[in-house]
Amino acid sequence: IWTGAMWEKKAGHGIDDPTFVQPRRGMSAIGG
Repeated sequence: IWTGAMWEKKAGHGIDDPTFVQPRRGMSAIGG
C-alpha cells in the first residue's frame, strides 16, 4: 500500500505548482 501511494506522489510534493503555499513551519519542526 505504502509503495503504491509513494509512486502516485509528485516529485517535490507539488512545490512547483503555482498554487503551492509554503507551510509556516519547516519539516524539522513537525518531525519530518
